Amino acid sequence: MIRFNLAIKNNEEYLYGAIRELTNRGFIVTGLKECDILRDGTDEKTGEAYVVECKGHAWDYLQFRKELITEYKRREFKFEGVRTLG
Repeated sequence: MIRFNLAIKNNEEYLYGAIRELTNRGFIVTGLKECDILRDGTDEKTGEAYVVECKGHAWDYLQFRKELITEYKRREFKFEGVRTLG
């Protein structure tokens, strides 16, 4: 099993949709965090986001990652030391 996060807009409708999509794909949601989005260099707050903590099989993650990056122009970065898609 691999641990990863999914960062989404601070919107409850998006949150429920993301959790539904993750569980439909066989991932297990293990936690939820709210965080601030800060501008690089100045640390000025520019928004808020939800971070959905998940775990699942590595192959399923790679397929999900590929889809998010190629179709939705998302990117992968580290959030608190865990790979995060957002």
